[in-house]
Amino acid sequence: MSYFESNLAVLQERFPNTVNILNQFEQNKENTATPVLEPLEKDQDWLNAVKGSVGDMNIIFVHGFGRGIGLADLIEMYPDRYFIVYEPNASSFYTVMQQYELDELLKWPKILWFSIGEFQLKMLFNRICTYMNEELAFVALRHYLENGMQELQKLREDFIDYRNLFESNRSTEKLFQKTWLTNSVNQLAEMIHSPSIFELAGSLKGSTAVIVASGPSLEQDIEWIKKFLPHALVISAGSSIQALVKYGIKPHISTVMDGGEINEDIFSMEGTLDSSLFYVSSAYPISKRKLDDSFYSIVQNDVISKYLLGNSNENFEILPTPTVTGTAIQVATLLGANKIILTGQDLSFQNDKFYTAGIEHAYGPHVDQIVQQSKHYVKNVFGEYNRTTNAFLMMKDSLESLISNIPSVNFINATRGGAEILGTSWKSAEEVYEEIKNQSIQENVIRELIQHRNQVNRSEKSKETLKVLEQKIEKVLSESLEVQGELRQLKRQIDKLPELSRNKVLKAWKSLEDIESAWAKVVAREWFNPIFETVLSDQLNNFDRELPKIIVETEIRKKATLVYEHLGNLVSGISAELPWVQQILQDGVVEVHRFNRKG
Repeated sequence: MSYFESNLAVLQERFPNTVNILNQFEQNKENTATPVLEPLEKDQDWLNAVKGSVGDMNIIFVHGFGRGIGLADLIEMYPDRYFIVYEPNASSFYTVMQQYELDELLKWPKILWFSIGEFQLKMLFNRICTYMNEELAFVALRHYLENGMQELQKLREDFIDYRNLFESNRSTEKLFQKTWLTNSVNQLAEMIHSPSIFELAGSLKGSTAVIVASGPSLEQDIEWIKKFLPHALVISAGSSIQALVKYGIKPHISTVMDGGEINEDIFSMEGTLDSSLFYVSSAYPISKRKLDDSFYSIVQNDVISKYLLGNSNENFEILPTPTVTGTAIQVATLLGANKIILTGQDLSFQNDKFYTAGIEHAYGPHVDQIVQQSKHYVKNVFGEYNRTTNAFLMMKDSLESLISNIPSVNFINATRGGAEILGTSWKSAEEVYEEIKNQSIQENVIRELIQHRNQVNRSEKSKETLKVLEQKIEKVLSESLEVQGELRQLKRQIDKLPELSRNKVLKAWKSLEDIESAWAKVVAREWFNPIFETVLSDQLNNFDRELPKIIVETEIRKKATLVYEHLGNLVSGISAELPWVQQILQDGVVEVHRFNRKG
């Protein structure tokens, strides 16, 4: 096995986002470049300078890979730290992959992510912001320090700008956390009666899937979607179901991700519920959906559903994405599609239009205002530029990140005039049809799969699972009443602590021990984290950040003040939210009883 093959095998397993880029170089070998030079001996001056940049930060962003020598020295110096590696020169990295044995270095378990080429930079930013809250130490190989200082400074500034925008969007999402929790609890019983996407996994292995979004370009290709139907699995993403129904198209699957009531409006239109329905656990429950023609998945960040259903296996979750197209991609992939066609995925405004014709839930001056006030532009598949928004750009980054992690699937962007999407190749609908016209797929294939799964011991299994779910919810309700009393007592102790620390020091220390013991009892309940990590995530994170200070503080007055301010605020927040949590769980029990009566 050559160096390139053994190195590529490691990347395929650990960093699949790099594989497609490297394979392109393998097919077009004249585009290679000389690797970035690194001294063979240890560069001690550079390592000493690095220490000043890293300090006690736990995650190191390394700009440049070169021949891997500098990264190996960093790992030796910081074996307990985590690394994110970005090599801007993809051609150079390809050459290194051919000339050196890198598999052991690339296997280092504390390399979290590895990206190559400037087109993967935004995708890397998206991952960092999605999965990390810690500050990064930025370190560059000597070559980049000496030859590209301005580019390094710009990279850091671009990351800060991206993180600020990401955090702004995340703050908006936090407003919907209670809504998502409510949705999850309200449809737990329905999920028990429906098969999971993972029960159907691989059923359509080797198929082609066409994912239809609701961008303005869809009007140009709607007739081609009709022609695709007998040959490919057609999946509508969110509101695009309205446009498809208007033109007499019944997709094999319609997908629901949004947690808002807008879904009720979208699917109130006649014909929109004729297709098999896939929904995520935190989506808004559509009242008229057919349970015998629905399937679902728990979302990775839906810890409530995972706890109450006893599902802790990460293999039975899908990743949350800011666009329902990301959900549809995962559905297609899990069902076994090895080619995915994206249509209507404009991620921009063509001819100053937001949606395609037929989308009835969104219209009016506010939509026009969004279009007219958009200040950003994105390159489209024809090399021109479309007006777009920050939100669409974030969706684009998220889709590119998702696509980069599925190298086994061939992604084709058939969105005529839509945004260029990294990891896809552009082909017109006409060309796509020529590729798939000899394939075939049954009209009711998904419905038949769902009904088959429902016949396999589902009735008895559902009754047993519903009973366990009911017992679990009632246990949480019972224990939450106990916690209410414990929190009232705990708050009284905390409120007295500052005065005790000034006048009765020994009693203050004893009170601190009692407070610590009482708080430990509250958080020890197995349902505490799943519920309050959702409802009060910011407050819990703030307290976790302050906890080390509280623990190491030895002066009683300062320690008492810290406990009063930080734990006191958190206890008050939990106490305020508990009645709402109890009401949601009581509503969940009502739903379980309703399904038990049906059964």
